[in-house]
Amino acid sequence: MKKRTFYIISVSFIIIILAIFLPLLKNEKLTIVKSEDVSSIGITKWNGNSVTISNKDKIDSIIQKFKSIDLKRKFWSLGTPNKWSYRISILVATDDSSQRLYECFYLTEDNKIYKGYFSHTVNDGEIDSTFFSNLLN
Repeated sequence: MKKRTFYIISVSFIIIILAIFLPLLKNEKLTIVKSEDVSSIGITKWNGNSVTISNKDKIDSIIQKFKSIDLKRKFWSLGTPNKWSYRISILVATDDSSQRLYECFYLTEDNKIYKGYFSHTVNDGEIDSTFFSNLLN
């Protein structure tokens, strides 16, 4: 009986560890949204400066830039970072002529990206605060 209990506890422990760490092995794109579905992109700087981009050509170039960036998941993240440099919100049009938030992510001073429940680093491609500060101007 002791052997069986030990076996059950060991297998349960391994399953829990795998459930925690397997999602961290996944790489992903910064976004997968189609640029024609995007109605606007909101960019907010920590100090309160913000801009909403609704020009289709500009949206297309920004979305293409975002799609070219591969992210590496680094760690679980509960909520948003305490201090972020930029918050990027991607809004898509709905059937009733309104908008809904499709995706939101945060860029910190050390170029970590917080998206969903994970913090990420850039695995391939380049994105930094200079890109977003140019969009705010």
